[in-house]
Formats: sequence, C-alpha cells, structure tokens
Amino acid sequence: MFNQTQFQQLAFLAEAGVEVTMLNVDRYQVGGFYKSGTVTVDFTKMTVTARYNEETPFTQEDDLAMVLADLNKDWLKNSAWRSEFWQEPAPEWARVYELLELEV
Repeated sequence: MFNQTQFQQLAFLAEAGVEVTMLNVDRYQVGGFYKSGTVTVDFTKMTVTARYNEETPFTQEDDLAMVLADLNKDWLKNSAWRSEFWQEPAPEWARVYELLELEV
C-alpha cells in the first residue's frame, strides 16, 4: 500500500504536466514513456511495470518521483536512436528533470 509521501510524489508529477491516471486505489498509470507510452505503478506489488511486463521494484522509502524520472531517462536514452523526435525528453518530463535537478 502506498504512503502519503508517494501519493504526493504522483501529484508532483501531475502538477509538472505528466499524465497520471488512477486505475484503482493501488494502481496508477503514468504517461510519457518512450516506446510503451505508459507505465503502471502498482502499490500492492510495489513495482513499476512497463512494456513486455518489465518490472522495476521500489520500496516505501524510495522517492517515487525520482524512481519514475530515472526510469523515464533510461527509456529516453534507450530510444533516442529510433527517432529524431526522441532526442529530447517530452516537455513535461523535461520539467520534472529540472525540478528534481537531474541531468538529461
């Protein structure tokens, strides 16, 4: 089950412009990921699931916004060669990177 801080981290992403959709009380879909488009945050399993059921675990102590931002950066780096449009992060994720003081 998620804690209040992790809920606030999802709200932080939404405020930055990232699409966050509640699927049910324990599952949220987060947009802006290259190739797959979205990932699913599952607070019951404590995982982020992407395309092909690739799972990234997280704990209650983790900064969920940072976990998702790092995952987004990994997807960007792994997809950049596929299209000239994927050379830069989506604008909403660029804003998240800036707010979290992450390098692209």
